[in-house]
Amino acid sequence: MCVTPKAWLTLCLCMLVYSSAVADPLGHMMPLGSHQPKEGDVESRDDMPSPSEFYHNYVLASKPVIFRGAAKSSKGFNLWTDAYLRKKYGHEIVRVDYGKKENRARSADDMPLEEFLDIYNSSERYLVDTLPERMWEEFSLPECLLCGGFTHALQDSVLWFSSGGTKSHLHNDKVENINCLFSGEKVWFFVDQIHSQDINMDHKEGDYCSANVDKVDMYQYPFLQHIPWWQAHMHAGDCMYVPYG
Repeated sequence: MCVTPKAWLTLCLCMLVYSSAVADPLGHMMPLGSHQPKEGDVESRDDMPSPSEFYHNYVLASKPVIFRGAAKSSKGFNLWTDAYLRKKYGHEIVRVDYGKKENRARSADDMPLEEFLDIYNSSERYLVDTLPERMWEEFSLPECLLCGGFTHALQDSVLWFSSGGTKSHLHNDKVENINCLFSGEKVWFFVDQIHSQDINMDHKEGDYCSANVDKVDMYQYPFLQHIPWWQAHMHAGDCMYVPYG
């Protein structure tokens, strides 16, 4: 093929521009976890371990585990419809955040639960507060926590309530958690303690990383480019043990 000098020069310049382009890091400006496939799924089981087995196999081992269907033993699992909550607990005062995506820079509002029930399905409002004491009798812990001294170490019981689509910061909890899901689904991004020390929690006062979990800037947070991660997928009725750290 005959190529004129002008055409050849254009071709060379195009090739030069193409060959000098540098690809962005994997997962750049994509949701957290897009940088590499998950290592696996958090263990789940359909039975309930004894307190001794739970302590030795999960607490001492710092190993998360999902107990399928464990939340269904709570009275509230079947009782807590909007209509029921409004009638029985509507006057309880609760703390309500302004967005479904965690924003620790803006404080929450106090309002009656019945007011929250009026607005939460058509807004971004998100209830995150200590479970009102009157509701405690309709919530129960998984059986493996009811003896062996676990109940003596309980610090708080928190209610998380929205119409769905909530997201938190990548963070490090300094307490152990039992998370029970009464409605909807919840997907978790887990990092093992071995690797969590490689994450720069740039907000030390809250032990969290301010990376945008929907669009991670891998140039700003390069330490997230190679972090191994695990996934947990909870369904309504499940409870999960989340270890310290």
